[in-house]
Amino acid sequence: MTLRSMWGGGPLIIDSHFHLWPASEIKSLAWKFPKQLRDTEGEVPRQYSVDEWRDAAAPAFDVATPTKASYEVLGYVAVGADRKSHLTDKSGRNEPLTEFNFFRRVALGLRKDGEEHKASHVSLCRGIMT
Repeated sequence: MTLRSMWGGGPLIIDSHFHLWPASEIKSLAWKFPKQLRDTEGEVPRQYSVDEWRDAAAPAFDVATPTKASYEVLGYVAVGADRKSHLTDKSGRNEPLTEFNFFRRVALGLRKDGEEHKASHVSLCRGIMT
């Protein structure tokens, strides 16, 4: 029995716009975050992970309470988080490639120390846009 059949064939959803980044790459983000989201050094205080996305998509993943949702979330498309880059500075050219390599690790179930994604998340990554 699939989740879709349990819910009477409700809509299938792919979240087409999801940002994630590891804690080790927070300083490479170019975004301006509101003060309340920053730590004491002015940086974004934590990473955003696939587990957090799954929590936000709940109850779609909650098999114990299938009546809470009339849809099934199949996965997400990881979207680039606007990394700092400077065409005039050689070191600034690497950040977009660093982000792509992170997405690649997520999609393949590979991790560096400190990254939270898991091999079980591989089937959720349906695309990458950087």
